[in-house]
Amino acid sequence: MAALGARIEGEAQRHPLHLQARGGQIVGKQFAMNNLGLRLGKAASPVVFDAARLNGTFVGAGVRGTFGGAKATIGNVPVALSDGSGRWLVHNGDLSVDSALTVSDRGENPRFYPLKSDNVHFTLAGDYVRATGGLRHPASGTLVTNVNIEHRLSTGAGRALLDVPGLTFGPGLQPAELTRLTEGVIALVQGMIRGQGRIDWTAAGKVTSSGDFSTANLDLAAPFGPVKGISGNIHFNDLLGLTTPAGQVLTAKSINPGILVENGVIRYQLLPNQL
Repeated sequence: MAALGARIEGEAQRHPLHLQARGGQIVGKQFAMNNLGLRLGKAASPVVFDAARLNGTFVGAGVRGTFGGAKATIGNVPVALSDGSGRWLVHNGDLSVDSALTVSDRGENPRFYPLKSDNVHFTLAGDYVRATGGLRHPASGTLVTNVNIEHRLSTGAGRALLDVPGLTFGPGLQPAELTRLTEGVIALVQGMIRGQGRIDWTAAGKVTSSGDFSTANLDLAAPFGPVKGISGNIHFNDLLGLTTPAGQVLTAKSINPGILVENGVIRYQLLPNQL
């Protein structure tokens, strides 16, 4: 058995690498490290990975093992990963990871509440970091969105694609349980939304987002009264901020602000900092 404490500065796949572990041990072909810290890529937008513990073995093809108590960020991706645990493999110079984890908004005033995933697949090969997984509402287990992330180490730029195959609101889940931006704006939502979104980031830290979503026959309570049978499409020019261009159109079977209106057309725009 050999005690292990390491600090490594170098390159991995031609990208700057900083690695350190506060303690650990090697026993034969098995090893364990505690308080592991890794930084990979451009200093302005690195991949950051910290783990309370990481175990591994040199037995078999490549090097493989498990980890726990992990947290990470990927460049300027506007989310933070925490509570990570799973398995990892380095083979032919490429890294793959399968993990369960929590995804949170990195902003000072988080726009969405943490989501859970039990099927994140992460790869580091060549110049690219890629990750996929399904994000779920922690309490109900409802699938909120599938995510596909691609980040280029040499530039620090990347994108995340969001696919919402069908998110149903009702007694078990309300929009206010996913984001604070809808609190006091809509309630008692009954129905389904689906659509796609995209988030892009640059090495300079600029983040943009957009999305297109649709619904059919959705009911909700608004400050001006109940709305029944909402149908239509919505385009977000800032998906993270939930803002839209002017000229959005929805139809509703009924709106009741005190006087019942049937078969109505709603023309609207969602403005910054108004939700």
